[in-house]
Amino acid sequence: MPLDRLQPADDNLRGPVGDVSELARSIAGVGVIEPLLVAPLEGEPGRYRIVAGHRRHLAAAQAGLDVVPCLIREMTDAERVEVMLVENLQRAEIPVLAEASGYFRLVSEHGYTIRRLAKQVGRSERHVRARLALLELPEPAQDAVQKNELTIGQAEALLAAKDRPEVIQAILAAPDWRRREMDQVVADALRRAEHEERRIALVAELEGAGVRVVPSEGYRPKGYLRLSDIGLDETAHQAETCHAVVVETGYAGPTVVAVCTDRRRHSRRAPAGDRSDLQIEAADPDPERERAKERRRLAQRRQEFVRSRLTSRLPKAAAVELLVAALLDRANTNDAGRAGALLEMSARPGRYGDDWHGPLGDLAARSEADRLRVGVALASAMAEGKIAACGHRAGTERYLDLLCALGYEREPDEAAPAPDPSAEAARTER
Repeated sequence: MPLDRLQPADDNLRGPVGDVSELARSIAGVGVIEPLLVAPLEGEPGRYRIVAGHRRHLAAAQAGLDVVPCLIREMTDAERVEVMLVENLQRAEIPVLAEASGYFRLVSEHGYTIRRLAKQVGRSERHVRARLALLELPEPAQDAVQKNELTIGQAEALLAAKDRPEVIQAILAAPDWRRREMDQVVADALRRAEHEERRIALVAELEGAGVRVVPSEGYRPKGYLRLSDIGLDETAHQAETCHAVVVETGYAGPTVVAVCTDRRRHSRRAPAGDRSDLQIEAADPDPERERAKERRRLAQRRQEFVRSRLTSRLPKAAAVELLVAALLDRANTNDAGRAGALLEMSARPGRYGDDWHGPLGDLAARSEADRLRVGVALASAMAEGKIAACGHRAGTERYLDLLCALGYEREPDEAAPAPDPSAEAARTER
């Protein structure tokens, strides 16, 4: 078939053909081995639309060929789209969103059911539904998938927020989402968005009722003290000009906190004209004690967050990073030196001698695999230190279990001593 009688399909699922210079060199040497699949163009006798073989068509033109072998087949538009899909899927060359678009065309324009479509293209129904669902993501997320910045698994996790495009955009704009499990990132983002909506609604409700609400982003501004922290009764304080509330957002949602916006009014040192009859009886708090109280509050807040997360799936990468950092922090110089020797590393000069902690930390920061290696080396060094000091105890069993899992053969002297029945009985009796 002459090349000028062939028309590329403007709806080619693969999109732009791209660079075909290497294929053109091959065709210049041996010709087009596999025929192009074409269909007659309606209303244009003697002309044909390419169904499969767009790269071969362009490469043949670049190679200087005048004709290419073609296989002509009469087909409907639905059959043509189906063939393009199957042909590209078999070659594993079709971009995931192009695949999804092909499925969508067959379902929306040609009345295919999911079951029929899955059977025709040789994919599972779940696969087809998952690909179609990707088209429901907002454009920034689809662009990220197209550029391979988002994996298919991450994109599918984002579908939980498909009705909240602003949430998805906020996730993708955050700097650290790649280091966490996407389903947890989405769950956290949706929770924050829901809490923010409830906070805004609660602020509007309070202001509508005539309550003075301190502007905030969900956190109490510094200088505004909780009435409960300074010993003032909320009911009595409501008549004061310094009375207000802050809508704070915690992990359980927004809560209303009564605050004093001008604590000085409740001090006997305040000017007489501005002094409140409602006095704080307790002595002025020590600044260091106030800072300690704030540290305790933040620690409690962090612990509440951890408690809420321990019942759900944890992000493995971040968890391993935390555990290795904790091991490195707890390791003494001898432990760090033994771990560095296991990893065949060199110490760097330190202020008080060889520094092993720095090189270990640098290696752990390189990749998740290196982080795991550093963690195992540190745990091994600590266990060996414990064995050297105390002998084989129950606390080193997990270390030896890991060695055995790696192929180590334990000797009789490496077994932990059996518990003393008399000592166990005495403990039970006590």
